Amino acid sequence: MRNRARELIVFSDGAAKGNPGEAGAGAVIIDATSGQVLAELKAYLGHKTNNEAEYLALIMALDEASKYSPQKVTLRLDSELLVRQLRGQYRVKAANLKPLYQAACERLRRLEAVNIIHIPREENVAADRLANQAIREKQVSG
Repeated sequence: MRNRARELIVFSDGAAKGNPGEAGAGAVIIDATSGQVLAELKAYLGHKTNNEAEYLALIMALDEASKYSPQKVTLRLDSELLVRQLRGQYRVKAANLKPLYQAACERLRRLEAVNIIHIPREENVAADRLANQAIREKQVSG
């Protein structure tokens, strides 16, 4: 268990080169009080759609964030689809996204308080960089 952080800000992003194609996930977790970056995460996902990569990035980020036992988590996501589905504004129709949506919601329910904010892509540069780096590193080494 990591030190408890009262409030976290989570940036996550998925990327797919081709849709579907080689995919990666990236996330940055920040202590909202101090502004300190607590974690930078990246993962190569294999062959996925962009929306699958977005969900997998969020799930990865939520798993890491939970280690800090936060009282509040603010998600800052550039995927309008993800934000609207998580807020219940859009139904999840795609069969490939339903289990990922359910996994994300299960993790969100474990948190005391969650705020989900849609941000422009320009504000999600660090998570995007990590997602694309995961793809590049896999392609170079694999």
